[in-house]
Amino acid sequence: MAQGNINFVRESPGQTEDRGARAAIRLNVRSAVGVWQPSESRMRILLLEAAPRSEEVAGILSAVQSGAQLPEAGPRQAMIELKFLPSAQAFDRNDLDSATLVARDGALTSTANALYGLSWTGSLPSPQVTPPPGFDFPSVELVSGGDTVAADQPNWHQSWNVSLTVPVVMRN
Repeated sequence: MAQGNINFVRESPGQTEDRGARAAIRLNVRSAVGVWQPSESRMRILLLEAAPRSEEVAGILSAVQSGAQLPEAGPRQAMIELKFLPSAQAFDRNDLDSATLVARDGALTSTANALYGLSWTGSLPSPQVTPPPGFDFPSVELVSGGDTVAADQPNWHQSWNVSLTVPVVMRN
């Protein structure tokens, strides 16, 4: 289950909001797919406007693992990437090094720092632990929200509010 909105708006330099040429990335988040990569201490969560078809899931999981853009998932998509500290032990919110939200809409892409607006309880399995056969990974529940101006592109105003519960697939 996933729900939320992502609105990244870029104003053209020298334009006012009334007259300005604007570009926007707007997503109405309704689905998510998560991949935990213990060998890289990274979790990626793909945010989509609609649930993928069952025959697309394997390809989407592979693409999420690599961090690739997914044309088959539609032009509007976003990804939350959580990277853990090299010294992480519990693989929970306290051990996060960074949280990045990347939103795409066709040719437009914008990135936001989502670390400080992230609320997450629970933890991921340690990379040193080999799960038993048939082990089901827990769902990750998190909330991410923010209202910022992109540090590297000052004309991007970024706001988002996403709440999700997503089962996490482990892939190395």
